[in-house]
Amino acid sequence: MAEQIILSNKNMSVTISAMGAEIISAVKNGKEKMWCGDPDVWGKHAPVLFPVCGGLNNDTYSYNGIEYTLPRHGFARTSLFEVEEAKADRATFLLTSNDDTRKNYPFEFEFRLNYTLKDTCLEVEYSVKNTDSKDIYFSLGGHDAYACPEGVEAYSVIFEKPESLD
Repeated sequence: MAEQIILSNKNMSVTISAMGAEIISAVKNGKEKMWCGDPDVWGKHAPVLFPVCGGLNNDTYSYNGIEYTLPRHGFARTSLFEVEEAKADRATFLLTSNDDTRKNYPFEFEFRLNYTLKDTCLEVEYSVKNTDSKDIYFSLGGHDAYACPEGVEAYSVIFEKPESLD
């Protein structure tokens, strides 16, 4: 089993697995906020998607005339991250290019996730550093699943300010 880091303050406790740098639990005011990861429905909680979000046609792409294979949502979610920092209220997870990643993604990189607890919120920051001599191409994101015991209709997504698709 992969190492797990627990962040906590008086309002929240968040558990993050080094496998995929995935949030597996977020308890706020005594209530679990993350999906339980029921393998009969969907066994994940909040997978991190990198270096691709979604799927590629036939899971393949071409770069400089060479064909590569990347699974749906990339490889970060199934990669063991290094725990670069772990404190009571924050943690940093690091994934770097290696022999395994280069087989399907021919780029040098450092991919970090910073998790910080602030009062009743968890801030998540993604950072990709190009350590290659050439441009690198990627997309990234999260696939968080939340517990909705009253049914999804009872919940809303609220942004701090109006957003536009422009």
